[in-house]
Amino acid sequence: MWGIWNDVEKRFVFGIREKTAEKAVNAFFHKVGKTAYKWRFEPRIIPKNWVNPKNKHYVKKGECVMSIFEKYSSKINQEELATSQKEIQDNANGGQREEVPVGKYECKVDKLECKMSKAGNMMISIWFRILEGKFEKSVIFYNGVFHEDWMRHRVAKILSDIVDDGDRTAEINLILKSGSLNEINNFCMDIHESINDRLEYLLDYGLSKGYQTYKIEEVYEV
Repeated sequence: MWGIWNDVEKRFVFGIREKTAEKAVNAFFHKVGKTAYKWRFEPRIIPKNWVNPKNKHYVKKGECVMSIFEKYSSKINQEELATSQKEIQDNANGGQREEVPVGKYECKVDKLECKMSKAGNMMISIWFRILEGKFEKSVIFYNGVFHEDWMRHRVAKILSDIVDDGDRTAEINLILKSGSLNEINNFCMDIHESINDRLEYLLDYGLSKGYQTYKIEEVYEV
């Protein structure tokens, strides 16, 4: 059986036991997300009769929460606590943003990643954060699966628009066609790093035949 080895703590972690290294890695990503990229983790065969060393970071339920709040308790007085409680009660039914209608919005890309859809297909997920107007700070979510050619071409187009280089569409299409989940997600993170706090967009968010549409009409340097 295969598990996930922590090379710092010298123990298997997260209780993963799978028949292959690939299945162990997939289970690991499903549990912890991007934390799986950290260098200290790797798939290894679990030796027969292996007994894991005790987790030195383990604490009983409630102890961790108590230690966090002890750090701040001396800074909180009862009057402030009562005010905080009233704010929560007054806004008990609020805090839910109105759904963003179709239209054109100035946005930035808050998040860009490749993950698995509920149907088990690779999917590009983009969070467009609205920068101004009535829906400022709201998010338009783009989720594009690409297991069919026409889907992949559409996703490649919006990614090339995000990097503001239409000539890259064919190259991006090939990366989506041949890359693994890990490789494509790393590619998405590289894109986000290159555009973050550098480019903003005019996004035409629409609806056609019951499906949401996304078109980047303008790209602005900031």
